[in-house]
Amino acid sequence: MLACWEQDQHDFMNERIPLFKWLKIKPLVNVVPSPSLLYLAPYIIDDGHDVHYLEGLFFTFENVMDRLSALQPDVIGVTLTSVDWENSRWMITEMKKLFSDAIVVVGGIHPTLWQERCFQECDGIDYVVKGEGEYTMRELLNCLQKKEIPLEVPGLVFFHEGQLVKTPDRETVEDIDSLPMPAHQLAPPDKYLPSPTFYNRLPHANIIGARGCPYLCTFCHTDRHVRMRSAANIADEIEWLVKEQGIKDIAFWDDTFTLSEKRALEFCDEILRRGLDVDWAVHSFHGQPRTAGLL
Repeated sequence: MLACWEQDQHDFMNERIPLFKWLKIKPLVNVVPSPSLLYLAPYIIDDGHDVHYLEGLFFTFENVMDRLSALQPDVIGVTLTSVDWENSRWMITEMKKLFSDAIVVVGGIHPTLWQERCFQECDGIDYVVKGEGEYTMRELLNCLQKKEIPLEVPGLVFFHEGQLVKTPDRETVEDIDSLPMPAHQLAPPDKYLPSPTFYNRLPHANIIGARGCPYLCTFCHTDRHVRMRSAANIADEIEWLVKEQGIKDIAFWDDTFTLSEKRALEFCDEILRRGLDVDWAVHSFHGQPRTAGLL
C-alpha cells in the first residue's frame, strides 16, 4: 500500500500546476538555507575546493544564470524535494543547456526514493547521491578532479557506458557528533526571512540535532534509525551562531526533539550554563508521555 501511495504522490507532483513558476518571482518570506547543503560544504572546503552557496529563490532565473556565469562552476549541486520536483527539473534542464560542461549532482529525499525516474524525467542530471551525502559528495568530487569514474564510491547512481550504475548504499553515519558543523558562513542569516509563524526574533537559523525518527506516520518517509547529537555538540553550534552571526532565534529540524528526555534536559542546562540569549523551537510528538514535563 505504501508503494502505491508513493507512486500516486510522484504522479501528482509531476502533473500538478505549480502555484508559481520557480525562479520567475522572488518570494519575500519563507526562505531559509538548506541545512543539507551546508552540511556537505565543510569536507569539500577542507579538500581545497572553492564552494559557493547560491540561494536561487532570492533571484530570477536570469539572475541565477548570470551568477553561475560569473562563477563558471565545474560541479553544481542541487537538493531536491518531491513538492518542488516539477520546478526543479525544469530549472536543471535549462541550466544544463547553458552550462553543458558542468557536472550536475542532485541529492535529497526525492532522488533517493526515485533514482531511475529522476534520470528519465530530467536529462540534465549527471549523478544522484543516495541518502546522506557528506562522505559521498566528498569522494565523488575527488574522483572527478582526478578524472576517474566513481565506480567505487558508495551511495551513487549514474550512467556509465550507456548503463545505469548503482553503487552500494553508503552506511549511515552513526556518530553524527563527528561531522563538522554546517558551513553557516556560506548563507548569512541576515539575508533570510522565514515564515512569520516560524520565529520569534531575527536573525534566525535552522539546525539539525538528530537524524531519523522511530514513528510510522503515513505521510512521512524518513530513516527509522535514530541518531542523536549530544547536547553539548548542539550547544556548540548554537553558541557559534550567537557569537559569530548574532543569531537570536533557532528552529530545530529534528523530527522529534523530545525523543530523549535526558538529552532535552541536558540541552536546556547547556543553554543556561553558557548564558546564550536565544529563542528556540522544536518539533515533538504528541504521543510522548513526558513531553508535558519538559515544558
